[in-house]
Amino acid sequence: MIVIRHKETGEPLLEVAADTLAGADLEGAMLLCAEGADLRGAHLRVVDLCQADLREATLDGADLRDADVTLANLVGATLRGADLTDARFQGINMGTEGPGLTDFTGAERPMSLRMTDGRPRNDDGTTLAGWSRRNRE
Repeated sequence: MIVIRHKETGEPLLEVAADTLAGADLEGAMLLCAEGADLRGAHLRVVDLCQADLREATLDGADLRDADVTLANLVGATLRGADLTDARFQGINMGTEGPGLTDFTGAERPMSLRMTDGRPRNDDGTTLAGWSRRNRE
């Protein structure tokens, strides 16, 4: 059994009857202010991850379509190959000194990325390494 807890109060937000969250189906879960984990390949469509502490979290290959990750801390997190279609990433890594080092390599573009100098940038200025021309606006 895995228990996902609130990052400040420690209160359980969700209990999952599994040994790992990698590949877990968490569609529609309300994980506001959750602490990070290994979410490799997890089904997180329409999940509320607002203000979540996802530092160093692994979200490689995760399905985050339509997820709300607003104001989450993604410093050092990896989202390689994740599907971020229509996901919201406004204000991530706010209050972080220095670069966020969030890795979006090969990820599908979330709706809240903006283009600067022909390169996609997140709200904190991080770029998406390996972004292909077909994804440019």
